[in-house]
Amino acid sequence: MATESTPLTRIFRYEGRDLPDPNSKWAPEKVRSFYSNEHGELTTASIKGPTLEGDKSVYVFQAVVGTKG
Repeated sequence: MATESTPLTRIFRYEGRDLPDPNSKWAPEKVRSFYSNEHGELTTASIKGPTLEGDKSVYVFQAVVGTKG
């Protein structure tokens, strides 16, 4: 019996919101750069994951929190 594999859907999560994958061929760093046009704080965000949630591969953008001074 042949097994059939289906690619996982990538989801990028930021502040509890799921952002769709703009291009499945892009590296997560390029996706972060793409979304940094909307969310400027993503330019320095770290990328956690992927973790599996059902049939989804989830990456989480975590903004770096710092202080000036």
